[in-house]
Amino acid sequence: MVDIHIRNTTSREVQVDKIRAHSTGQLRLDIQPPYGPTYWYGPLFQALVEDDIPKIKIPPGGYYRDRVVVTYGTLRRDSYSAGGGRYTVSKFGGWVFASPGTYVLRASYYPRWSTRPVFVSNPLTVEVYEPRHLEKEALELFKTMSNVYVMDGTSNPSLENFIRLAAEYMHTPYGRFAQFYISRFHATFPKDKDSYRKAIPGFRELIALYPDFPLIDECMLYLARCYERTGRGDLARELLE
Repeated sequence: MVDIHIRNTTSREVQVDKIRAHSTGQLRLDIQPPYGPTYWYGPLFQALVEDDIPKIKIPPGGYYRDRVVVTYGTLRRDSYSAGGGRYTVSKFGGWVFASPGTYVLRASYYPRWSTRPVFVSNPLTVEVYEPRHLEKEALELFKTMSNVYVMDGTSNPSLENFIRLAAEYMHTPYGRFAQFYISRFHATFPKDKDSYRKAIPGFRELIALYPDFPLIDECMLYLARCYERTGRGDLARELLE
C-alpha cells in the first residue's frame, strides 16, 4: 500500500483532481526496480465510493488522503525517439514487484494537463523477498491472469482461484487479499441485492479477525454500503460511528 496525503497549506480552499480517477491519472508513482530503467505505475483500481466526484475540495489547513494498492497495473516508461527528440511513452501491463530485490518509489502529483509535478514525495524503499513454502504456492495462484481482472474491476471472470485462495491460504496475505477482492467484486458489480448479501460475510470476517489488514478502512466502507443497499441502514450507521 502507498498512502498519499495532500495538505492544503494556503489560506483558501483548493481543489485537486481525484488521484485514482482513470480520466485524469494525477498521481504518478515512479518506481526504480533492482535492474533496468525506472517506470511509472498507473493504478488500475477503481476509486472506492466517490466515483462520481470529479474534484476534491480541501479547506485551509485540511488534507486529502488516498491509498493506492501497488500490485498489478499499467507500467509506463518515458523515452525519446531517435533523431527527432520527440517525447513518447511506452506502456505495458505487469506486476510492479515482479522479482525479489530493492525497489525505490517516489510519488508525484501533476495538475491537469501539466508535464511538471507540483508535489514530489520523499523516496520510499521497498525490499521484496522471495516467498517460501505455502506463501509461494499462494503467490503463484494469486498471480493468475483471471485474478487480475477481478482486481481491476474490468470484467466478470470466474472467481474459482480467489475462492480457493481464501479457503486454503487465508493465513497468508494473499488469501486475505483474495477474500477482499471476492467481496469487493460482488459489491462493485451487483446484479441484485443478493450480490450485496454475498459480499457481507467476507468483509465482516476481515474486520473481525484481521484488524491489521491494510485495506481494513475500505472493508468498513464497502460493508456499510452493502448494509445500506440491503435495507440495513442502522447497521451501516453503527459501523461508521
